[in-house]
Amino acid sequence: DLNLPKICGMDVIKHLKKDSGYSHIPVVVLSTSSDKETIDEAFENSVDRFITKSISYEAFVEKLETLKEYC
Repeated sequence: DLNLPKICGMDVIKHLKKDSGYSHIPVVVLSTSSDKETIDEAFENSVDRFITKSISYEAFVEKLETLKEYC
């Protein structure tokens, strides 16, 4: 989620994607935010999937299944 206590989730993503030890790990954002600015910022920071909450279990699993190519 992007709304973390004490730190911004976007900052966590930036840190992970800049660190060669973690940059290969897919990042999935699960958020209540669905505004275009937030989604655009997430993809600018190289997230692999952006999923808005209130998603069905089946749709969630389907989106995660597409990440297998990274593993």
